[in-house]
Order: sequence, then structure tokens, then C-alpha cells
Amino acid sequence: MHSLSQALQRLPSELAGRVRLLIAGDGPLREEVKATIQHYKLEQACLLWGDTPASEVLSLLAISDIFLYTSTRGACFSMAMLEAMASRCAVIASTEPRANAQLLAEQRGIAVAANDVEQTSAALVQLIKQPELCQQMGAAARAYVAHHHSTNMFRRTLQRTTYWAELDTLLSE
Repeated sequence: MHSLSQALQRLPSELAGRVRLLIAGDGPLREEVKATIQHYKLEQACLLWGDTPASEVLSLLAISDIFLYTSTRGACFSMAMLEAMASRCAVIASTEPRANAQLLAEQRGIAVAANDVEQTSAALVQLIKQPELCQQMGAAARAYVAHHHSTNMFRRTLQRTTYWAELDTLLSE
């Protein structure tokens, strides 16, 4: 929220007034999130969407331009990031776990140091001010996921790592 607050302050008022942060999901931290939104005076910019069924996630991503992922949990690829990339969102994510930076390499998104408010804010400003860059990153991210994380690539990886030549037979049944 601090990064969003800083980014909005750096944007021209007409552009800042159009920015909306959609927070999907619900849980025990909801009241804390609401308090943080109020602390930074972001009530006009933030929308707490609440519990979101998996069937609606892709619809929310489809109407989004930027996907901000600042979580530092996990040890592998984030499914949330892959879904956002597949939906053509420009992604800003922390460099923890380290796999995030690999996913966002080659202009597929922007990796920022974990918990770095300044870098995250600068990345937000850059993408909000440059919608064409946002679209280019989203397209590159989509192409990457379509090629490297497709069903066929998953099957090939399983076959290669397990030396299981009969995998195709099993999967087709």
C-alpha cells in the first residue's frame, strides 16, 4: 500500500484518479488490510473484492493491466503469477522467491527487491505512465507461458525426467 501511495503521488492527478487496485481474496487479515488502506488514504483507489472463486479469477485478470505480486513465500513458480502472465498482465513481483526474476526476465515483467517500497513504486509509475510498455510486457509474458508452460511442455518434461515412454498412453486414457 505504501508503494501504491507513493506511485499515486508521483502521477499526474488525472492519471492517478483512474488507477484502481483490486484486492481479491479474503481471510483473517482483511481488517488489517482495510486499516492499511485507510492509513495511506487509498479508499478511492482500492477495492476489496473479497472471496473469489477460482472460476472468476481469470475474468478479474482479463480486466487487469498490471498484476502486483509482492509475496515472498514459496520456493518455486507462483501459479498466481503464471495465471496473470497467461492473461497478458504486466507483472511486477518481488525477487523472492528467486524464480520470480527468471519468469519476468527478457522484458516479461519487472522484478523488484523484496519489501523495497521505492522500487515497487517506480515500477508502478513506469507501467501506468507507459501503457504501451505494459501491453508489450503482457504480450511477452503470455507468449512465454504459452510456450514454456503448456500441456505439451509439461508432458515432455515429465517424460524427460522420469524416462517414462508410456506416459502418453497413460495420459490419453
